[in-house]
Amino acid sequence: MEREYEAFWVFEEEAPDELKNHKKMEPLRGKMIVSFYRYEGTVVIDDDGISMRGRSIRTGESFQAYISFTNILRMEKIPLFGLKGEEKIPERILKIVYQEDGKKESVYIQEKLFETNNEEV
Repeated sequence: MEREYEAFWVFEEEAPDELKNHKKMEPLRGKMIVSFYRYEGTVVIDDDGISMRGRSIRTGESFQAYISFTNILRMEKIPLFGLKGEEKIPERILKIVYQEDGKKESVYIQEKLFETNNEEV
């Protein structure tokens, strides 16, 4: 079975401190969340793992990555505090901690409900 989502994502080494230190973060609002991310595109979850295909938000350069379920060490949902009103924002960010080439890595993924061209909030 395969599921496909439009999403934003950022790897831990590129993430701002507000996202890495999520237990201490201030309430997040609107487009500020989008500014955390470095990539946008399609995230596909299949029986074997997670594929991310898209482009860099900053440069427009194509990007592709794959994380096998056998390499995933931990997944956690990070709640977004202080969101209210009519803002169309997912309730959580998914943090995936995985091992690649003997090194622990992390990626933050959020389902896409924003357009980066500032037309949709």
